[in-house]
Amino acid sequence: MRKLCIMKRLLTPLSFIVGLYACKNNSNYIQPQTKELITSVYASSKILANNQFAQRAEITGKLIEYKVKEGDVVRKGDIIAIVENTNSSLNQLNAESQLKNALNSTKQLEELSFQVKSLENQRDFDKQNFDRQQTLYGQGVGSKSQLEMAKLKFTTSENSLNATKQKMNLLQSQTATNINIAKNNRLLAKKANENYTLRSNLNGKVYSLPSKIGELVSPQQVFAVLGDVKTFIVEMEIDESDITRIKVGQEVVVKMDAFSSTYNAQITKILPAMDEKTQTFKVEAEFTTQTPTLYPGLTAESNIIISKRDQVLTIPLTYLLEGDFVETDKGKIKVQVGAKNMTIAEIKSGLTEKSKIKRPE
Repeated sequence: MRKLCIMKRLLTPLSFIVGLYACKNNSNYIQPQTKELITSVYASSKILANNQFAQRAEITGKLIEYKVKEGDVVRKGDIIAIVENTNSSLNQLNAESQLKNALNSTKQLEELSFQVKSLENQRDFDKQNFDRQQTLYGQGVGSKSQLEMAKLKFTTSENSLNATKQKMNLLQSQTATNINIAKNNRLLAKKANENYTLRSNLNGKVYSLPSKIGELVSPQQVFAVLGDVKTFIVEMEIDESDITRIKVGQEVVVKMDAFSSTYNAQITKILPAMDEKTQTFKVEAEFTTQTPTLYPGLTAESNIIISKRDQVLTIPLTYLLEGDFVETDKGKIKVQVGAKNMTIAEIKSGLTEKSKIKRPE
């Protein structure tokens, strides 16, 4: 059995390795080892609550009150904060006044309707009088001036009736339009007023209330961070050169700065759009092993396992020369190199476990 001198479990930026290398009496040489070779992609990461949501206001205004505290559990629709709404309230009052004025026009319509009925009666009376005068005049009774006078009264009352009907129809149309406009303005003002009451968009926990009372909040500013109560995910940033190697379902080993242990996760989502500023893609993973109490914003380092191979002959990467040569106790020889990670390389041919190789100087 070999004499063992080194045993390490490393979490490196691009790989995980577990392995043993044998030591010779001559410490300048080592022997290749048959072991597991794991290749992985490194990703800087942070912990988020599942469905974590940075909520922004739809309006701009002064924050006057928070209705919840950090750590509170809320349901969708619960009030988170109140923003000063002086202008919005004034707009709503104006809309209510506008609607009231529009509805008052219906009283004028009632008066005009009464006038129309009165004028219709007068028109009918004047027409009957004119018809009677025509009949009498045809029988030789009455004068022509009496006939013309009756005709004039009938024509005048008919014209007055038509003018009043026109006025009533126009007022009816204007009133209907004004009422619709006033109702729409009232609805818009009410909705705008409601926007000053900031409500939760989901069921979850309040993790952060970053704004201070008296500060302005706006659509560009986060006023609350919400997320699931117990479920957390790992959000990773993957370099564009590595994204094609990442698949949903791959295993992830996560090391958080806050804890000494590592935890396993599995990729659940790959966001397809690249961040132009960082030239990275966002990838999400869910934990598959039990974790301690987590908090959104914890920093982490993750390694996404790309492949695992058992019983692979390997040497430390630092022992590999340019052009895939190695320095042995019998001189420099060329080897066939297979998979690599940041620490070790697979040797497909050229060396055996009994070979002795020297680290380049």
